Amino acid sequence: MKKTLAVLMALCLLVPAVCARAEAPFIRVDRDDMDAWKGELDNVRFLEEEGMSGSAQFSVSQFRALAALLRERSGNVWIIDCRQETHGFINGIAVSWCGENNGANRGKTADMIEEEEAGLSALIAPAIGTAASSVGGIIMWATELQPFLMGIVVSVVIGIALTLPISSAAICAALGLTGLAGGAALAGCCAQMIGFAVYSFPENGWGGLVSQGIGTSMLQMGNIVKNPKIWLPPILASAITGPIATCVFHLQMNNPASAVASGMGTCGLVGQIGVYAGWVADVAAGTKASITGFDWLGLILISFILPGILTPLIAIPLRKAGWIKDGDLKLD
Repeated sequence: MKKTLAVLMALCLLVPAVCARAEAPFIRVDRDDMDAWKGELDNVRFLEEEGMSGSAQFSVSQFRALAALLRERSGNVWIIDCRQETHGFINGIAVSWCGENNGANRGKTADMIEEEEAGLSALIAPAIGTAASSVGGIIMWATELQPFLMGIVVSVVIGIALTLPISSAAICAALGLTGLAGGAALAGCCAQMIGFAVYSFPENGWGGLVSQGIGTSMLQMGNIVKNPKIWLPPILASAITGPIATCVFHLQMNNPASAVASGMGTCGLVGQIGVYAGWVADVAAGTKASITGFDWLGLILISFILPGILTPLIAIPLRKAGWIKDGDLKLD
């Protein structure tokens, strides 16, 4: 009975805040928590009839357990909720009060939902695709016009995107980044991957070298959150290798398959294979006379040697200044 009263009291607090926005509100709660309530709540059937879905937000007890675990490792805990819902707690369990827009698919079959989504995609996808292609075309045009400046910009931005928990490859594919802009993007990605792999070698050894060098620099995101300054060396290295790629070696990504390789860096050597495939295609098309030693020198320097040298060198003064400390780059 006490739990029933707690539910009703919580609803009384939640309803006024959302009634102005939702004509047909309903409860969302984690299904496992809801199952645990059955037999204990007199009005659980009412809640189910009003509609629920698996929001799966942590309960109060789960938050406490997680915070205790994380504090043992890092000392600080940040919680970021990007959902557009009004959350609250009933008996320590997370629930959210949603409006009719959140329940737009209630009462519809899977076929009906798919048909609506397909229609929406057909409506907006062409416009989005055209806009992305236009932006990519402008970036490539600007890189041809100002290879030094755009070499820095493209290299730094795409390199940062590679290390962030987003897809740099998808960005390059959506924008269609090829040519000199694709070469600059490749330089930035390699600077992040090889840079982190080499300058974190004292802490992570060969395992870290391989996992970051031909895997992903995204492994460092946890450490970057703790100390963002550790990101400066590979970012600055990418600002150097980007214009070298565009202005000195004229490194281009003309992979006939897609622009995905521009955002892959040294991950599985996809970026390097993409550049080579572009060379072969250009030779076959007659736009390139042959694959020269200078081409190979540029690819190797931009992809491996320069990031591996520049990033640790840039890190030296930062370590002396105390911005980067021993253990800051350690992978768990």
